[in-house]
Amino acid sequence: MNSKFFNIPKYAVTTLLFIYLLLSHLTFAQNNSWPKKQDEIRKVLMKAGRWESSNGVFIEFFNGGKVDFHEESEPVIHGVGTYTVDDKFITINLENAEDERLKGQIHKCSYGFKEHNYLPKQFIRCSIEDIDSSNYEAYNQQSRNPKGIHFELDQIKMITTGLEKVTVNFDSYFRKAPNTKGEIIPFNQLSSEECMEDILSDKGRSGIKQQVRLPKGYKVEAIAKTVETYQIEKWNNHWYYVSTSVGCYGDINTTYGWIFGQFLDFDKK
Repeated sequence: MNSKFFNIPKYAVTTLLFIYLLLSHLTFAQNNSWPKKQDEIRKVLMKAGRWESSNGVFIEFFNGGKVDFHEESEPVIHGVGTYTVDDKFITINLENAEDERLKGQIHKCSYGFKEHNYLPKQFIRCSIEDIDSSNYEAYNQQSRNPKGIHFELDQIKMITTGLEKVTVNFDSYFRKAPNTKGEIIPFNQLSSEECMEDILSDKGRSGIKQQVRLPKGYKVEAIAKTVETYQIEKWNNHWYYVSTSVGCYGDINTTYGWIFGQFLDFDKK
């Protein structure tokens, strides 16, 4: 027998072993993030409330096998259907939906789970039977890490805040890095100029071309904050990692960035 087929470098064996262990771990994580019994799967689906995708699909599951499907579009796509579950798939039946754009559709969804420091972990990955369209993933927003979990983001020590709506209290720069030299993410480029102008006018403001800062009164979602506090002029505060989602003619544009804590108001609970 030719020995060259067995002359595999040690580093290759080590790499293959690492990949195997990684895949095994991911499979284990996915298998253990969802229950196996059908009634327990249904409870998870319903308890999550609305399952949300990044491209504007929202799905809500109810008792009795009812499902509500919503997709951001112009106009909005909406329909009510039924669903069934087994240990491998959720089948969403929209064949009798009133919206003609949904009629006849059956969505087949598998169960998924991905570890993440601050984004939702549990999701369903769905495809539409007999239609040549890309898959979509809808996430359980309640599957994020809770408040108080430490992690690192770009080598910066962070702590989760729990997803919380906060209000910009002063026209503020939205940055790509947590410092005053971090690249600015312009407000007027978060989505189309027309849609951003509508948002600005809702604040009683005008002049979208000049509106680079996030305007006072604008809502963002706080995700995490720096463990350390920083001094900027007379203020000492954390930098907050936040997201903003803008719906515009059926598209949803989500942007992540940083705002200094002094310029955010948190709702009192």
